[in-house]
Amino acid sequence: MRKTREILRLKWVHDRSHREIARALHVGIGTTSQVVARAKRAQIACWSEVEALSDEELEARMYPPPVAVGARPCGAALRFDDRTQGLVGNAVDHAAAHLAFAAGLSR
Repeated sequence: MRKTREILRLKWVHDRSHREIARALHVGIGTTSQVVARAKRAQIACWSEVEALSDEELEARMYPPPVAVGARPCGAALRFDDRTQGLVGNAVDHAAAHLAFAAGLSR
């Protein structure tokens, strides 16, 4: 968290460019850009807001837990039936579809 705070301090207090910050802290320009972008996404817009947060609070706001990407809707095991002109499926199909999807995520 120390470099995160220092990147934001140099950006907002000293008005340094991303290149200057990267050079001063021996980090990549991408790291500097990512930290500033994460702060903006976390709705942290100035140094006084950073100062008011503990390290744990700052980390929780800037690095929230990841959200599952590619989650399928629960209707994955449903299919269209021409005879009934509607969707059909059963709990076994439904559970199997979720297990197959989860197995693909674990690879």
